[in-house]
Amino acid sequence: MHTFDETAWRLICQQAARNALEGSGQSETMWLNQLHSALAFRLQQLDAADQGAALAIAKQCGYADPKALAEDARWNAAHGYCIHGIEPRWCPAGCGDQVGYEDLDESD
Repeated sequence: MHTFDETAWRLICQQAARNALEGSGQSETMWLNQLHSALAFRLQQLDAADQGAALAIAKQCGYADPKALAEDARWNAAHGYCIHGIEPRWCPAGCGDQVGYEDLDESD
C-alpha cells in the first residue's frame, strides 16, 4: 500500500520556495515562475489520488498554477511591468532595451 508522505512533500515545497527566492531578483513574478517550474513536473509525477493534497501543500508554500501565472502576466502587462514583473527600464534581463521603452522619461 502506497501512502503519500505529506511531511516529505512539504519539505520539498519549502526548499523549492527558498531556492526560487534566491534567483528571483526580489520579483514576485520571477519567484512564482521559478517555483512553478520547480514543482509542476513533480506534481504531475505523483499518483492521481495524491495530487490534490500535494497541490494544497504546494499552494501553501506559494505555488501558482498556470491560471494564476497567466493572471499575474496579464496584471503586469496592464500595469506597465515587463514579463519579469519589473519596470522595464530597471529589468536586469534587458527588457527596457526593447523597442517601445527607449523613450521612457528618466524622471519617473
